[in-house]
Amino acid sequence: MRNGEPGMFIGLSTLRNGYMQMQWSRVQMFLVFNTIALPIVLGTGQPEVVKFFISLVAVPIHLLLLNAVLRANVGL
Repeated sequence: MRNGEPGMFIGLSTLRNGYMQMQWSRVQMFLVFNTIALPIVLGTGQPEVVKFFISLVAVPIHLLLLNAVLRANVGL
């Protein structure tokens, strides 16, 4: 190896590690949101109007997080 190559490989591996951690945090956020939102909408004794408004907020957030997860996996 030449003088600069070890530093270059360390830098590339650090960038790749940060990229993978960012992808994993997106997946975790997606899973946590669904774990919280689904029981609230499906399993509570709240009136139907409250469930409807929770669903109106939850569906766009779910779709945004799903889009972020899918876009992150395309970069692999």
